[in-house]
Amino acid sequence: MEHVRKHLVLFLLLVHPVLEPAMASSRAASRDASRNAGGNASRDASRDASRNESRDASRDVSSDASRDASSDASRDASRDGSSDASRDASRDASQDASNDASRDANSDASRDASRDPSRDASRDGSHVASHDASRDASRDGSRDGSRDGSHDASINASRNASIDASQDASQDASRDASQDASRDTSRDANSDASRDASRDASRDPSRDASRNASRDGSHDASRDESRDASRDASRDASSDARLDTCQDASQDQCEPCRCSFCGEKVKADCSYRKLDKVPSNLLPNITELNLLGNNIHRLENGSLSYPNLTICNISSNGLKDIELGVFHQLKNLEILHLDNNDLSITEVFRHRLFKHQTKLKKLYINQNVKSRPYDASVNPTLECRHQKSVFEYRTNSSSILKDIHHNGNTFGHNSYQGCAFKDLVSLHELYIDGTETLHFGKEFKNLKHLRSLSLGGPFRTCYTRCLRNDTFENVPHLQNLDLSYCLLVDIELSSFEVLKNLSNLEMSHNRYLGIPKMGQAMYGLQNSSLRVLIVNGLGRIMGLSTKLRAKDIQYLKNTKLEVLYIQGNRIEIIDRNVMINLPTSLRGISIKGNHLSFGLYMMVLSTLTNLQWLDASHQSTSYVSFFDTASLHSRNLLQLKRHIPFSGNITLYVPPNVTFLDVSHSKMAFEVIRFEIGPNKLIEADFSFNYFTSWTGPIIGLTHLEKLYASNNFCEYLADGVLTYFPSLKHLDIGSNYLGYTLTNDTFGEIPFLEYLDLSNNKISSLPKLIFKNTNLLKILNLSSNYLMSWNIEINNFHMTVINLSRNTFDEVPSLLRHQVSCMVSRDFQLYFNDNPLKCNCLTLTSLKWMRDHASKLHNLDDFSCRDDSNRRLFLKDIHQIIFKLDKKCSSYLGISIGVLCLVMLVLCLCITGIVYRFRWKLRYLYYLIRMKHRGYLAAREEEEGGPQFEFDAFISYADEDRGFVVEDMRQILEGQHGLRLCIHHRDFLVGEAIAANILNAVKSSRRTVIVLSRNFLRSYWCKYEVEMAKMESIYTGRNTLLVVVLENIPVKDLTPDIVELMRQDSYVEYTDDREGQEVFWQNLERAVRIV
Repeated sequence: MEHVRKHLVLFLLLVHPVLEPAMASSRAASRDASRNAGGNASRDASRDASRNESRDASRDVSSDASRDASSDASRDASRDGSSDASRDASRDASQDASNDASRDANSDASRDASRDPSRDASRDGSHVASHDASRDASRDGSRDGSRDGSHDASINASRNASIDASQDASQDASRDASQDASRDTSRDANSDASRDASRDASRDPSRDASRNASRDGSHDASRDESRDASRDASRDASSDARLDTCQDASQDQCEPCRCSFCGEKVKADCSYRKLDKVPSNLLPNITELNLLGNNIHRLENGSLSYPNLTICNISSNGLKDIELGVFHQLKNLEILHLDNNDLSITEVFRHRLFKHQTKLKKLYINQNVKSRPYDASVNPTLECRHQKSVFEYRTNSSSILKDIHHNGNTFGHNSYQGCAFKDLVSLHELYIDGTETLHFGKEFKNLKHLRSLSLGGPFRTCYTRCLRNDTFENVPHLQNLDLSYCLLVDIELSSFEVLKNLSNLEMSHNRYLGIPKMGQAMYGLQNSSLRVLIVNGLGRIMGLSTKLRAKDIQYLKNTKLEVLYIQGNRIEIIDRNVMINLPTSLRGISIKGNHLSFGLYMMVLSTLTNLQWLDASHQSTSYVSFFDTASLHSRNLLQLKRHIPFSGNITLYVPPNVTFLDVSHSKMAFEVIRFEIGPNKLIEADFSFNYFTSWTGPIIGLTHLEKLYASNNFCEYLADGVLTYFPSLKHLDIGSNYLGYTLTNDTFGEIPFLEYLDLSNNKISSLPKLIFKNTNLLKILNLSSNYLMSWNIEINNFHMTVINLSRNTFDEVPSLLRHQVSCMVSRDFQLYFNDNPLKCNCLTLTSLKWMRDHASKLHNLDDFSCRDDSNRRLFLKDIHQIIFKLDKKCSSYLGISIGVLCLVMLVLCLCITGIVYRFRWKLRYLYYLIRMKHRGYLAAREEEEGGPQFEFDAFISYADEDRGFVVEDMRQILEGQHGLRLCIHHRDFLVGEAIAANILNAVKSSRRTVIVLSRNFLRSYWCKYEVEMAKMESIYTGRNTLLVVVLENIPVKDLTPDIVELMRQDSYVEYTDDREGQEVFWQNLERAVRIV
């Protein structure tokens, strides 16, 4: 027994080095599979829920993935040894986990896209589109879609493809559209761009859509033949999207799949069904079969016995083997997906495999090797070697193996057998994984219709390192070539010379190729049909900044290039001769994502006479000094920093026919004072996300400018009338600045054609009343995300379609705004008022009723909310009930409150009226008394001895009809004979003084007030007033001032109560006509006047 134990230990020690890697791989694979399966379970659940399997999705996915991964890893490890075990275990584990857990054909591409957000949208389709869309969402989605040309066109393509995919998911063959969206978009983005632009142009006849259509069309103009291939896919997707034309077949006719009839097409959707073989009981006349995301590891002869098939999708199945006669019955097949599987290129793709597929147009066999996680371990010093055989691998250096075969990947050892493809005489598009040894043999001469060839893409399954002069000699008809994300380090001078029809070339993200070698590779493309060149990301991500030299693009001058993408290459310096060497046919340049600084090259931009759009956005910080005189000699450049103010008479030159310019996200920090732009036709300019803090202007020369984006610039000052130098301006976006403190009535001056104005997020708490007085064509006004809480703005244009006041501080819809919105004539008018702190109480009840009555003009009223007096949040989807409760609550107090208030006011008014009437004479007396004191004179003066002294002895109060008696009798006798001083109003009143004031002054300045009582006296208002003032004087001074002279007999009933009371209390003097009686009368009167 001991002997056996020793031999067993010795055996374990010997085999341990071999088994340990396999065991570790198995454990790691199992662990990764479980983790991936658990992370993707939610996606499985949501997908399986649509198939009534959501209950078991997470459990089955996790357990199956973990179990299959472990078993496959262990089996492969035991069978293939340590090296093969590591490779197969990792591959099988990730594959099975992907199949059982994520079951998403685009998962790898999506992850790659999220890892590398700098890739070009027009090439990477939906993957980068999602990144660009999320980035540009902070600006304005609709704006970006109309501005970013091919990039945003591809975003639209991705979005439309996703929509088509979602629609198709509700029908049969939905996964085809989804796969085409993620893979074909990178090849067909420009074609889709043209479609989207045309559709947008038909919806919107504005210049924006027209510009995009022409700009995106610059791609498609150079891809006339490739558009035919993409048109087939778009036709299929659009036909799938027509749900109303499809009818589902009965379940028993298509178990376990779902079949549907769409016109002449019969579709069978068997995707994500956990199938391990092709169903045999489907409808015999099906034309489209979708087996995406199952577990079919082997295709046996006779399994695809559906002769009418035109589209077959078997991607993402972990497929490892295909028997030779599987496709023999599929003579009508046009599209075949075998991508994202585990097919060996030497064992599976062999002679006569596609013998009967003479009608096949699209073949996807890419993503059948492990994706590279990164390119850091590649040795960039390796050069191309002379290789003779077709797709044959040879090497004399073990370092190449180390560099190429990451983590046990031996893809470089394998090669496609050209004889497998020679029967595909109708093939238009071919998607394969680029091998390290790349050469297309004589068998490919039969593929005379081959127009598109993709070796790379964001999946990072291309391992091609170099291109030789004879690489493409047998595929001369190519129009579209994708070499992106490969491992290219060298391209021989005439590699592309045979490709005279090449119109689109994609070489992006070959990090070790570099711009100089790219420029040399263009030698063979001289006098070719090249229209679109995409060379993004050819430098190392963390490398030094580079200089774009004239010799790097010297061979492009002899091409018909129309669009050039040279993004993300860390270019900081541009030789001024670069502009001269660019072809005159160039219509678009995207040089975004570099480190550009100012230089003399800007002075020769006008040589690009046919350039229509220029994208120089997303420039990182340049470190060139203010005036780099050393660079002037060593680099033949004069470099300026970006952080300088524009001042003085500066003229900037742009290409004369450019209509679109984008310099956003470029960290430019200028105070825009006065400068001029040379001759131009600029229609749209994007200066957003910079640091233009002050716009004093004027900016001269932009007479054609229709769209200006200047948001997110930390701008604090916009001079009055600075925008009037843009007479054609229609769209103005100056949101997300700090203009709230500097806006005036004349800020926007005369902009007669302005239709869109964005002032959102500008810290605006109030607006000048007449700020929009000259915007008579304004359609959309965005004032969202400010601090507005009141509205006093005058709006003269009632043809607007949108006023956005969301995210402000309104507690109700102001009354003036309610009136203005009610007057809007457009049926499509929308008021955005969400996210305001609305109140639901009695004070805002009128506003709530208006909102209820005008709900069609309020955008998403059901999403509004308000708070009541107890701070409870109420949603206005129940606005009718809210108003009903408020009506009941507020009306019970409103009537009582109004009634009580009116009663109190009435009583108060009566009391005040009674008091005033009761003391009217006293109030008048006091008023004039105070007035007299204020004016500095009083009637009574103190004598030196302290006794009173009066100016007059008597003030005569009489009616004007009794004037003769006073003037002829009283004045002659009392003044002439007795020496009294009388105050007679027509003689002694001050001229210009009020009568009432003169009366009070006369009463106070006289010892006695003599009333000449007659019938005329009783009828006189001023006589009555004189009596009342004399009575008040008697009361306040305590002296008896009144003396009544009865001029004629008057019945008591005709006398006023005051006169009767006065005559009863005091004695009076009666006038008589006899002479003796008159003498007594004058003596008594004279004595009565002198006695106080």
